Amino acid sequence: MDGKVYEYDPNILHLTKCFKVFEMKEIDGEMKQVEVTKLDSQAIFVGNNHSEMIMTSLFPAGCKPNRIYYTDDNMDRVLGPYQPLEAIDIGVFDLDKDCTEPLCVLGESKKDMPPPIWFVPRASHIPAGESLLIV
Repeated sequence: MDGKVYEYDPNILHLTKCFKVFEMKEIDGEMKQVEVTKLDSQAIFVGNNHSEMIMTSLFPAGCKPNRIYYTDDNMDRVLGPYQPLEAIDIGVFDLDKDCTEPLCVLGESKKDMPPPIWFVPRASHIPAGESLLIV
């Protein structure tokens, strides 16, 4: 976010550092992007299949409020075999602390798998005590 343009190098490990969240609001009759710094009791899931905002109170078994859960967006090798260390940028961004932390859902033996996608079921279909994240 320093305003510079960088050339992509596939040999360099790329990891997510931050997120900026915006919402569209009507201001003086025009739609404008307004930065959002709090999600309150909601969380956002970002992935290659789709993104979704949910109420964390519907998923108390591990979904924390004011967080962005994200999966790896490295799709360079979608049409070919995945290599070790490909899908490793999977984590949670905490808007309160302005930092990311890895989300270890794959384990070392599966880090060469394709990037995971989020399955976000309706709250009525989740048995009590079950987790939201399925990869």
